[in-house]
Amino acid sequence: MRAPLEGCGPALALLCQRRNISPGRLAELMKIAPSGISTLLSKGSWPTTRRLSRALTAIGADEREFLRALNLGEEQQVSSDDSEVRESSDPIDDQFESVVGALRSLVQTVKARTPKP
Repeated sequence: MRAPLEGCGPALALLCQRRNISPGRLAELMKIAPSGISTLLSKGSWPTTRRLSRALTAIGADEREFLRALNLGEEQQVSSDDSEVRESSDPIDDQFESVVGALRSLVQTVKARTPKP
């Protein structure tokens, strides 16, 4: 299993492709240079959570869609109509909750270590 947020670029590129958003258009939407988009969409991309959030907003995707796209790099492609409610636990939802928990923990650690003015 990959570490959270490792190799985000291909997943973001897949989301862009599904929505017919070119890298140039994504750069315009995010108001950053095209070279920044090249870095963001690269295979070993490790964007900050702020940059990742901005990219997902610009693309029009949410975190669950991102995690699904992230898993597609190593698993079979999931059809877009695979959104029916299931009785069993969805591993993507479990992974999402794990990532959210890790990010919250990281934010709390940073806040605790940041000197107060």
